[in-house]
Amino acid sequence: MIYHQQIFGCSRAQALQRGLVLDISPAARLAFIEVPLAITPKLWRSIAPDDPFRLEDPRLLCLCWSTLLTLITHTSTREEFEPFRHTVWFESVVLGRRVSLKLTTHPGDGRAPVMTLLTEAEAGLTAS
Repeated sequence: MIYHQQIFGCSRAQALQRGLVLDISPAARLAFIEVPLAITPKLWRSIAPDDPFRLEDPRLLCLCWSTLLTLITHTSTREEFEPFRHTVWFESVVLGRRVSLKLTTHPGDGRAPVMTLLTEAEAGLTAS
């Protein structure tokens, strides 16, 4: 079973269509992240509680740069390797708002790598 089916009960494509994850790949590419990246609506609400999701929002680029810098500097607070999945936990400040995050790299629907960024508090969305 692929990761999106485990946590969302559907494929990544279906999770995107249903709004269970929000594709921020265009913003991620601006931060030199070439792997498709999606965030959960809960994460969006934690950094922009009163604003609608927009790909042009500068908070997304801030989030992407924070993710990239955490990965290339190996400054995560926790790391977990499993077959076909790598998860890192880290803290970020997105335009003055501190958030605890976890990033999971895993196979997507076509088995190519994708990344999903969630709030640390989203229970059950990572291995125990």
